[in-house]
Amino acid sequence: MTHDILDQIGALLDAEKQLLLSGQLDGLEHLAAQKLVLLEQIQRSDMPPNAAQSAALRRRAHENGQLYEAALRGIRRANTRLHDVKSVLSELKTYSGRGTIRSDGIGGPSVSIKA
Repeated sequence: MTHDILDQIGALLDAEKQLLLSGQLDGLEHLAAQKLVLLEQIQRSDMPPNAAQSAALRRRAHENGQLYEAALRGIRRANTRLHDVKSVLSELKTYSGRGTIRSDGIGGPSVSIKA
């Protein structure tokens, strides 16, 4: 029974890795729930995995953990970049016909476009 559970966990780790590498982060929550169920089954099992099996799963989980960290860094960078772009758009400064500086926002509901 433990061997089947370990195979299932291995398959989930493979699926998790593919989702992380492809950027399909929305499927990760479901996999995490499945992994928890399987890990609970292993804890209740009469035959725990041997040291080699545990080490192999730990290594694969650690690799996926590194992919999670990379994905989080990418999300943070993208969020920072979007914030920077929004900041620039909301703080556009132009010169009036009299040569004075005025602030104009772009993209907000107060912007009107005239042809």
